[in-house]
Amino acid sequence: MRGWALSFLGKPLEAAGAVNKAISLDPNNGLAYAYYTEILVNSGTYENIQKAIDLSRKAESLAPQTLETFRARALVLYTSSPDNYDA
Repeated sequence: MRGWALSFLGKPLEAAGAVNKAISLDPNNGLAYAYYTEILVNSGTYENIQKAIDLSRKAESLAPQTLETFRARALVLYTSSPDNYDA
């Protein structure tokens, strides 16, 4: 996924744009939600963590048995408050 690669290249705004485009083209793309979760978590802001929690849930509902979803979910739980562990 282009957005995920852009995030590793240190281009978070471009990455978010690419993932948003993928989601707009296919709103049922669970992997896009998982990648977007990782991009938001890596941004490090509280607001983005809260959004990432919701996106990780969406990814899990659309692609429940994929490595990307498990990784995104684990990243959210690791970086968020213990209050979100049942999220």
